[in-house]
Order: sequence, then structure tokens, then C-alpha cells
Amino acid sequence: MKETTFMADSFFISQDYENAADLYRRIIFFSVDSVNYRHYLKLSECLFHAGHYDEALYYYDIAYNNLENDTLLNEISFRKTLIYILLKDYKQARRELLNIDTAQSLSVQNRYNFYHGVISFREGNYTLAESYFIASLDSLTKKDSNKIREIFTYLPNGKPNPNTAKWLSIIFPGLGQLYAGDIRNAVNSFILNGILGGLFVYVSLKYGLLDAGLSIFPWFQRYYFGGFKRAAQIALKKQEEKREEVLKKIFIFYQGYLVNE
Repeated sequence: MKETTFMADSFFISQDYENAADLYRRIIFFSVDSVNYRHYLKLSECLFHAGHYDEALYYYDIAYNNLENDTLLNEISFRKTLIYILLKDYKQARRELLNIDTAQSLSVQNRYNFYHGVISFREGNYTLAESYFIASLDSLTKKDSNKIREIFTYLPNGKPNPNTAKWLSIIFPGLGQLYAGDIRNAVNSFILNGILGGLFVYVSLKYGLLDAGLSIFPWFQRYYFGGFKRAAQIALKKQEEKREEVLKKIFIFYQGYLVNE
């Protein structure tokens, strides 16, 4: 088993997590009586980095239940919290944070607050998220609190409004997309609806309103109704992109903060 463990560790170091995981599974299977928490922990890490989150959680639990080291227990809980965030299971992520011993150090307290900030942000509670992010700095210094507040001013605050985008496109096809900042789709909608509208008028004059209604109107209706629905979707997407940009700015700032500390 020493050779297998050496190979597994080598794969792990080289970030070949799939092959490392296979070998750690083999070690655990053939060494039931002598296996220790280290193998479960390494397997969990491999599965996490490989994106097999559900299986990683299973082995993290086994490692957690076989540990007595408080530092490692906290690390496992932080890792599980991150997995639940990635899985968008924010309630379970909060529950997992209850296992953190925040009295261990200021660093642990900072991370605890930071994860709460991320969860609150993902849940849409931006006021609470801001307070948690600031708290993750305040335990050491207050000098950067204003920077966090400044980043939060970039939140979309409901703009572009999907209802506004929808009604603008109802009034004038393409206008809602333009309002939402999607110029390409705005131009496409304007041209397409303009062509179909022109065809409708042309066919009506040449062949009659009934022929135009039967041949052109269904297509016009399809793209017209689809256009204002799409305008609302584009507005929502733009809001989400702005929120992601704010969270990205927070992550970048926090990385720089840790380096400077």
C-alpha cells in the first residue's frame, strides 16, 4: 500500500485529481482496518477539485467524524460550506457554518463572516451581505470598510427594469432591448419587425387584408410577442451580470486584502 499511497500523493500534487481519487478509493477499500482520516480527506479534496461535490461531501463527513484536530475540523466545515454554495444550497451552507469554532482565531472569524457574506449576497440580502463583508475586515482593521461600501454602490438596484424593457418593446419593437443595453438584439428586433410590418402592409394592399392576416400576421405576432418577452429576459440577465461583477470585485479586493495583511 505504500507504493499506491505514494502514487496517489504524486497524482494529487500534480493536480491529476481523477487518477488520485481512484487510488485513494483503492487504498480505503483494501485497508479498511488501517485506513486513517488522511486518506478520506485527500479523497474528498480530489473529488472537490474534480467537481464531484456530492461524493466529496460524503467523504468529508467520514473524515470529519474521525478527526480530533479542531483546525482541520474547521477546514472541512469551510470546504463543505463552499460546496453547498456552489450547489446553491444556501440554507445548508448556513447550517454548516454553525460547526465552525470561531473562537479559534481572528482568521477563522474573518472567514466565517466572509462566507456568511457570500451566502447573503447569493440570497439577495445585500444589506446583510455588506455588513458581513465589512465584519470580515473589522476584526483586524476598519481602514478598508469604505472600499466595500463603494463596491456595493455598483449593484443594479432593479435597473434595467424588466417591466420597463417589456413595455418599451411593446410600444416600439427593439426599444426595450436598447434600454437594457443589448444593441445587437435591439437592431435585429427593429429590422425583423419592420420587415414583417412592411410585408403585412404590402400584402394587404396587393392581395387583401385576409391574405396578409393568414400569411404574414402569424410570423409578425410570433416575433413581436417574442421580442418584448426577450427584452424582459435581457434586462434580468443584465442585472445578474452586474451582481456577478460586484461579487467579483469583492473577491478581488478580499484577495488583495489578505495579501497585504
